[in-house]
Amino acid sequence: MVLNGRAVPVFATATRGTGSGTVAGLPMVSLPAGTTGAGPPAGMRLEGRPFDDARLLATASAVRAAFGDLPEGRAPVAPSPPPATPER
Repeated sequence: MVLNGRAVPVFATATRGTGSGTVAGLPMVSLPAGTTGAGPPAGMRLEGRPFDDARLLATASAVRAAFGDLPEGRAPVAPSPPPATPER
């Protein structure tokens, strides 16, 4: 997988950020949130209380109903700027 022009491990990249909730047994749901300006998809993750899956799914449904999916090229958070190149 190539991310920001670098080859990165697929599994580690796809699962980063999910460890704490998984280890703690928290229910989680991911909602699509459009794409970044550079093209990769953006998403939002919600975490719930242990054994409170129904409330989390209801919350996720309410968020989708209120906001829907953002159109292409619009992410809720601006993508990180590219690293600065040193002047020579």
